[in-house]
Amino acid sequence: LLVSACHDRLPMVRDGVSGDWIGSFAGHKGAVWSCRLDPSGSLAATASGDFSVKVWDAITGQSLWDFAHKHIVKSCDFSPNSKYLATGGHEGVLRIFNLTNTKNMKTPLIITHEKGVVITKVA
Repeated sequence: LLVSACHDRLPMVRDGVSGDWIGSFAGHKGAVWSCRLDPSGSLAATASGDFSVKVWDAITGQSLWDFAHKHIVKSCDFSPNSKYLATGGHEGVLRIFNLTNTKNMKTPLIITHEKGVVITKVA
């Protein structure tokens, strides 16, 4: 699978070999700036101008979780074990969500820096 961000609010899922369109994730109200598949290819995350990040079932397209932010979210990425999701954007704040902690999943670890934070890759 391949996922692609889209400014029309409908990020797409495509066949990784042929590039053929498989489907779209519908639910954002703003441009989608970033999207990522987790290492297993079973989850997808999308970061949007609607101040949210969504996690999707990459196979069915069902929205699983919605994480509200205080400003445009430009980046997201999964940890190699798919247990964590890191997000960042115009707030200059790095949020790390524990996707295995269902009780406190929406309470992220927040990392700030006086000049802001930019995500390049989750290790």
